[in-house]
Formats: sequence, structure tokens, C-alpha cells
Amino acid sequence: MDEFIVVDPDSGQDLGSWLLDVANPGRVRTALGLEVLHLRDREPEGIDQSILGPRRHVQLNPWYSKPCVISHPARLSRGGHYATWDKLDAPDFLYLFHMKYCDFDLYVDMLDRRRDMVKAAGVTEMKEKKTKAVWFEDERDDAAVFAPFAERDVDDSWDFSEYRKYMRKTFTHRNNELYHFKRKGADTLFKLPERFAGIV
Repeated sequence: MDEFIVVDPDSGQDLGSWLLDVANPGRVRTALGLEVLHLRDREPEGIDQSILGPRRHVQLNPWYSKPCVISHPARLSRGGHYATWDKLDAPDFLYLFHMKYCDFDLYVDMLDRRRDMVKAAGVTEMKEKKTKAVWFEDERDDAAVFAPFAERDVDDSWDFSEYRKYMRKTFTHRNNELYHFKRKGADTLFKLPERFAGIV
């Protein structure tokens, strides 16, 4: 599991209390997707006890801004990125944190295990498989994947109003009864406020 739904503590609630008290039935809610990153040059701590806190930087990941709190019959697309719900209900305090790059050592271990699984299945050449090239050890440079994170500017504002506005403005019918919005990222990283530390 590498996706966590989180309610901003500034809302005065946690996810459990919000679901019980506020998330009335009959809706499909969408969270703002954020990719948690490991900036190795300034975040030496491990994540054995928690992820948020030791990891303090995120980037917008619009592919993970997706419907995830569902209390109304709805059909989802593969991966859950779209839904058959014609309204965009995206509370400003609702986030989905994706953890693929939250820890360098964990990332390396994950790819090593996938590589071993592929090898155990007897797959030895790219042409024999329909998986990712990074599952083959000699095609990987894990450090090079993480290095650019540290080179990007950091925004301390934690203000996503521009991106939420764009989501609402571009929300429209997609196909097969599904609805979506256009995806817009950002070049900057965002600094995670201290109030999120320890939630995940």
C-alpha cells in the first residue's frame, strides 16, 4: 500500500472523525494528489516510526488527484483515476499522499524484489516481458532518479488554490460515462507543514 488519504489537521478533524461526522452519504469526493519525496541531502532520518515528518517535501501529482471517498454508487476506471460522477467534490483539506519515492532505501528494496520476482519467473530479456525496464538491475540508476528532487525550488506556502481552481474549471465528461479534469503539475516542490508530522 503506497497511497494514504489524509485530512489537514487545520480542519479540526482527522480522517476518521470527518468520515463519521461530515462525509454525508451520497457523494464521490476527490483528494488532491501529492507525491512525497525523499530529499537525501537534507532528510537523513529513516521512516520506521512515521513517514511524514522525516519526509517534508512533496510535489503535485495530478494523476493521484482522484476520487477516493465514495458513498454513492459509482463506477471507477482502472486505477481509480476517473468516476461516473458528474460533480467535482474536492474539499480543500483532503489529500492523497503517494509514497513511491518517500524513501531511497525502500525504493531500491522494492525494485530489487521485483527484479528477483521477474528472474524467478524465468524472464531474462526485455522482449520476453511486458513490464518496466527498471525491473532489470543493469538498466537502473536509482540515485539518478532521486538526485533531481534536491535541485528544485521549494514553495513554503502550502497554497494549492490555483491548482484546485484549475481542477474545477476543467472538470468535464470524459467518455463511457466517466468524468475527469485536465492535469496540471508544478515545477516547484512544496514544504510539508509541521502539523502533518506523524499522521502517516
